[in-house]
Amino acid sequence: MCGIAGIVGPSGCQLISTERVVRMVQSMRHRGPDDDGVLECRSTPTQCQWRSVLGACRLAIQDLTSAGHQPMVDLATGSAIVFNGEIYNFRKLRDMLLRDGVALRSGSDTEVVLQLFLRLGPSALPLLEGMFALAIWSPTAGELFLARDRLGVKPLYFSEQSGCVAFASELRALLAGDCVPRRLSAEGIDSFLRFGAPREPDTIIDGVQQLSPGSWFSKSSTRTTRGQFWSTEDSRATDAEPLYNLSSYSEAASRVRELLIEGVRSRLVSDVPVVTFLSGGLDSSCIVAAVREVTGQSPATIGVTFSERVYSEVDSMRTVADHLGCRHLNHELSEAALLELIPRAVASMDQPTIDGINTFVVSKVAAESGFKVALSGVGADELFGGYPSFRAVPLLVKSKRLLAGRLSRELAATLAYALPAGERRKKVRRWFRSPHMEEGDAYDLIREFFSASERRSLLGNNGAPRPVQARPEGGPFSFTDISRRELTQYMRNVLLRDTDCFGMACSLEVREPYLHLPLVEFLLGLPDAWKARRPPKALLRHAFADLLPESILHLPKHGFVLPFSVWLRAGPLRDTVERMLGASDDGLLDAATVEGVWRDFQAGRTSWNRVWALYVLRQWCAQHMAY
Repeated sequence: MCGIAGIVGPSGCQLISTERVVRMVQSMRHRGPDDDGVLECRSTPTQCQWRSVLGACRLAIQDLTSAGHQPMVDLATGSAIVFNGEIYNFRKLRDMLLRDGVALRSGSDTEVVLQLFLRLGPSALPLLEGMFALAIWSPTAGELFLARDRLGVKPLYFSEQSGCVAFASELRALLAGDCVPRRLSAEGIDSFLRFGAPREPDTIIDGVQQLSPGSWFSKSSTRTTRGQFWSTEDSRATDAEPLYNLSSYSEAASRVRELLIEGVRSRLVSDVPVVTFLSGGLDSSCIVAAVREVTGQSPATIGVTFSERVYSEVDSMRTVADHLGCRHLNHELSEAALLELIPRAVASMDQPTIDGINTFVVSKVAAESGFKVALSGVGADELFGGYPSFRAVPLLVKSKRLLAGRLSRELAATLAYALPAGERRKKVRRWFRSPHMEEGDAYDLIREFFSASERRSLLGNNGAPRPVQARPEGGPFSFTDISRRELTQYMRNVLLRDTDCFGMACSLEVREPYLHLPLVEFLLGLPDAWKARRPPKALLRHAFADLLPESILHLPKHGFVLPFSVWLRAGPLRDTVERMLGASDDGLLDAATVEGVWRDFQAGRTSWNRVWALYVLRQWCAQHMAY
């Protein structure tokens, strides 16, 4: 696991410098405190005259020796790689290379990836199972090659300036190297206010984008090429017949169990100890049960609980730990201790995000307990239907179809007043009254923080809301369609980005067994009827029914939640946030509109996360921009 960075382009480009890349790498030392390196090289053809400077900092997980040092160079060709991530099937691929007579000098997955690429080019990417972002410099071709894993677990930011390409694992590294102007992106700010995080490929900085998951990009003096090697559309569901020759629901559940156990087994491959985050909920409990099945030993687990019992999950956590015989480390934090961590978490944000503070807290505890690798339950809600969107989106779509006439829609909008005052009521009214909202917009409405008119009011001339994207092919409200949207939008832009950012801020690699590719493709290809049974995540509950206590199997969804609403309304966070929001007009957000959002929250007319979003955006800009 690493932080990677580099600049590639014509020799005369002033952007290319070793000193810049050194600054970029140093800004990411939290991602790789064990080792670092920077390498400068030129292309072989003298007529090409392209240069590259590659850098990496390393968190040693596989092959802890100096043989895993990066940038790594192939002695025969001079090709160099910087690699961030883990290839879970690298030992199988390594054996394949050895059988083909390839001489390998290390036990690292980085060398395996480089040698596969030298033989297969982009065709090597579908062979890689895992999470990764990589850059390969080929001196003979004078070409830079970038690639990113299928689901976007590992980030890769890049910018094209003055004919050069600068890239890094963190957006802040590009700023640290002065590779791009410190200028905010109108699209990035707008998508942050709309969804709580900038949506890919946009970022919060103008001119910087993220490489799309499951894709690659190459740049040389003569051409720029892009390719896609995987997408969620590669697995299409059908309701006609059960797939994979499954004869019963129980058989489908058994296959889920096999694949999750397989995903856990692959993610336990490590030369350092691995711990599992345990919240006491269904998702993490299934992973712990799978770890026990794989190892036959007491799983190492870690959890964070609060001294204030009202938001503590200590009872369910203890139930699972005792039932599965875990070597459990429970860290109890007081409210005061938790509040002390929040400024550090906000300062660790690579881009503004509405979420992720809880991930920072548990990652910090795991790292301070001596772990470098942890397993997380990210992906279960997206694949098994754990979010309200799986029920709310079909309800909105079907009700709008039934109430197609204008008078019926107006009546429905009026009846929305029966809902409690707040954003939910406003969204329902907009859904029925807006002539511009189509069926495909229902998911975005559910996930939206600020409406288009609110964003215009907040941003003024600094941004304009983007037009609504057309709904993807495959239906606007099927279970599988919502699952794809959750995987490619909320999970990718919020959960995975936050997990990487906050885990690596604590020098902790977080792995997601639910994102095991065969499990993802199996579930995306399974008919809706097999996945949509009640209660939510019924298929997962059925799969692990004999391994977990009854109380856990029937536990309603309840994540690791921090009491922000209480803290912001009358608690210790109020003064800090109020000062930031009440500051004079900073040229970014309209002061009067911001003040109105704050007043609405204090009066109980709007949710805490809208206030938090404005605070985070201003705090991030104060730290990184000229605002």
